Amino acid sequence: MPLKQYGVLKGHPLGHLRDADDDHYQLLLKAETTLHRVAVNVLSASPNSPSIVLFQTTTSLPAEWRAKLQKLPEGYRALPSKAGGLALDYLRSGIVNVKKMVPVPPDAPGVDSDLKDKLEDAVVKAMSVAGSMIYAFGEKWGPELKRADQHFGFRPGSGTWAGFADSRRS
Repeated sequence: MPLKQYGVLKGHPLGHLRDADDDHYQLLLKAETTLHRVAVNVLSASPNSPSIVLFQTTTSLPAEWRAKLQKLPEGYRALPSKAGGLALDYLRSGIVNVKKMVPVPPDAPGVDSDLKDKLEDAVVKAMSVAGSMIYAFGEKWGPELKRADQHFGFRPGSGTWAGFADSRRS
């Protein structure tokens, strides 16, 4: 399903929930004074396809993208799909290599055995370093003025359906 508006949410990691939802890994980010939830999809909704994703850890983005991302103000920004822009295509840009990707289930017993483990490891590391930012690429929702966020309880509920990349300061 295509996204209506693709963009990036830039914020400081404050929290995470691994088991609040079988289909998503939940992140809590703060951008300036506003809280946002990021729901990272880890389980396919399609009954006809296995919910195993191909995964690769990449420790850096090209310097030009890092510089552009760091210059963005905190919060959500729409990203137009254009050459030289920040709308990331991980495959076409060469950030990931399909031949180096490995299948990873959404949730499985054991340590470092599933997608939630890998996300949790990256988020916990980002939370432990002062000044860390997470960049969540996807589609924004909210604000939901009539109710609090269903996982973290802040008002108004708002967030992003996303994949993510994190940036830890050293």
